[in-house]
Amino acid sequence: MNPFAFLLIGMSISIFLFNTFSDDYLNISKEMNIKQMDYMAEKLGGAYKSPEFRQQQLEQAEQTQSIILKYFNLFTFLLLPIYTFIAFLVYRKPYNYGEHLVINTYIHGLGFLFTSISFVLSILINPVFYFLTLFLLFAYYTYAYGKLYKLKIPESILKLLKFFGILIGFIIILMVLTFIIVIIYSYMKKNNLIL
Repeated sequence: MNPFAFLLIGMSISIFLFNTFSDDYLNISKEMNIKQMDYMAEKLGGAYKSPEFRQQQLEQAEQTQSIILKYFNLFTFLLLPIYTFIAFLVYRKPYNYGEHLVINTYIHGLGFLFTSISFVLSILINPVFYFLTLFLLFAYYTYAYGKLYKLKIPESILKLLKFFGILIGFIIILMVLTFIIVIIYSYMKKNNLIL
């Protein structure tokens, strides 16, 4: 199958499920968070016994999960060229960037299908299944590239750690640039330098 068609099919299924069942998922997650807060209040006490603190924590958790649900597919799709570039840097030859893009497109297409299945399981059984998907995706990524490059398990893990190192470095650079842009924009707005 064409890799981009495969990616779009997985992404479409995932977006449909996320939009259709997001309220159910958020309600189940809220119940789980309340149970967790009750457990923490019983075992640790302190701030967990405070109704204001609990309410604040629940609101933050719901906001975070809403953002994750709303933008997960978009971020994954937009980050595909970046993941591909990092994979190209880490794994290198004999494959060029275009071939790495095809490989990553298949992996992400399958990742969308994994995410869809785990999302349904999280609604039917427990929201934890949705968060476990991230580990499943990294395991599959490691497995796929390990098979492609005929790597042993320790070599695959080292390559994955190198991949994460470059990814974290990229995220830090992006955050610093965003911070600098916000400061410059704020300064310009404060001094009426913006047209």
